[in-house]
Amino acid sequence: MPALERVYPAAVMDATGLRPAPFQFYLTGAEHLRIVSISTVQGPTVRIHGRFWREQDRAIGAFAFEHLPLGVLVQNRQDYALTAGALLNLCVFIDEGLPAGTQTFVRVQIIRGLTGATTILGTLLQGYLRVGQDLAWPGTPIGRLDDGPGELVVPTWTPIAGNPLIDLVVPTNEEWRIDAATALFTASAVAGVRTLVVAIVRSGGVAAFSADDPLVTGAGTSVQVSIGAGLQASPASPLAQHVLPFPTFARIVAGDLLRFFIGGAQVGDLIAGGQVLIRSWFRL
Repeated sequence: MPALERVYPAAVMDATGLRPAPFQFYLTGAEHLRIVSISTVQGPTVRIHGRFWREQDRAIGAFAFEHLPLGVLVQNRQDYALTAGALLNLCVFIDEGLPAGTQTFVRVQIIRGLTGATTILGTLLQGYLRVGQDLAWPGTPIGRLDDGPGELVVPTWTPIAGNPLIDLVVPTNEEWRIDAATALFTASAVAGVRTLVVAIVRSGGVAAFSADDPLVTGAGTSVQVSIGAGLQASPASPLAQHVLPFPTFARIVAGDLLRFFIGGAQVGDLIAGGQVLIRSWFRL
């Protein structure tokens, strides 16, 4: 019995006789384009435009899909049907007019099967989208979630009621690098020796910490604390300003805590939360 060989028909694109290059996906009609996204803001419309050679009428046509992330830091996935033919190229971009600092991560894949076993045939695009920074296939390299310098974010460090400590929890689907932070400690009327401590808490245990020299504090003493990666700890005096070093390039993931507290705290001690300067990346 002679061997069977399938030859993909060439699609002439214009009068010059240009034909599709070898990178194109030839599809049977059972495939879908899968878009996965996550964003730091509500509702940036992700637009997927491209060209497709249709086997049915042997013609080249354009397609345009719209994908809307579900919400802030919520992963969304949508599948778009593709007919039999060949995917020639596509580009992905977001709308103008989004707030500064908006970060949207997108992954575009070719899959086969929607129910039961789904086979991923290939990842076409993956990376961060920003206004004026599109992704294109072919052409754009496959990006990683931790690519680039990260997005600069300044959340507020909130005190825990009734406790001389403040916590900042890394949200779901994010990874942080702490660059700097500030806090204000005010001693109560009870004199004593206190220690300023900043720590990374993971799964209930302390993963890393930095402590200052013990302070002999009087009633109402206030200490402004600055925390920064790679800084050198300040001496025990003067009391008004203190610097706590923090591990350089330390990454913390969803559920981890950045905690500032007082060792040897006395009744009535207060901590006021300041701000934290972080670099943020997504984790899917």
